[in-house]
Amino acid sequence: MVESILRTVKQVEGLQGPLAANIWDQGDAVGAWTGKNLACVLFPTAATLDKLNKLCSGPDAPELVLIVNPQWETRGNLVSDFGFGARKEAAERFIAGFTDTYSLRQLRVYGDSLRTLRAYPNRWQVHLIQGRNASECIATREAAPSYQEIEALLRDRPDAMMNKSIFDRIQTEFRFNEESLKQQP
Repeated sequence: MVESILRTVKQVEGLQGPLAANIWDQGDAVGAWTGKNLACVLFPTAATLDKLNKLCSGPDAPELVLIVNPQWETRGNLVSDFGFGARKEAAERFIAGFTDTYSLRQLRVYGDSLRTLRAYPNRWQVHLIQGRNASECIATREAAPSYQEIEALLRDRPDAMMNKSIFDRIQTEFRFNEESLKQQP
């Protein structure tokens, strides 16, 4: 997938030229392709953020830097992947400078399966999954929706799991787990 993206992007005027491939972290499979005007980092982690920051800084920084499948989490954790205090603030300020061009994230909230989707330049979408091949877009937003916003969207839906009795939720989770196990090889 990354190779296909890079081949397409390298057709843009000014982004042509060779890219050097490097492994930034063997254990976490963090790879980087760097050139004069283009760079791509695959699976960057909080531990490789300093390298990414260095790549993006200074007079020789590429014009375009792609981040593919970052492995850090900035929301929902008690302690950020970036630590705390000034280091956390600097890291979050740095990554906020990038624009999400494509993002698809799956999550479960009180037993409901959802996906958030962003395909630039479109707005963020929240989809409620309704079976194997069906979903409903239940909201669009200018910014990535927070977990709390998604909870509020579900609270407004009478058919949402969070609005059902605990017995109904347990029963549904049991069926979900049973179906998931059937799909295992």
